[in-house]
Amino acid sequence: MQHELSDTDTVILCSDGLSDKLSNDDFDVVLNQDNRLEDKADQLLQLALDRGGEDNITFILIDKGANEL
Repeated sequence: MQHELSDTDTVILCSDGLSDKLSNDDFDVVLNQDNRLEDKADQLLQLALDRGGEDNITFILIDKGANEL
């Protein structure tokens, strides 16, 4: 499968420790905020932890248009 990414796209790869605790709406709200990528990651992690987070929570966020490392 291939998908062309635009400069405004954010990609998330995650374990079920995150995806089982958050809804698609949760991801949309957090990832579409005008925050730094690190802040978005912190918010996603905190949401999962607040909702029980008993499994490991592993994820990677990639912002195609970001100029920071």
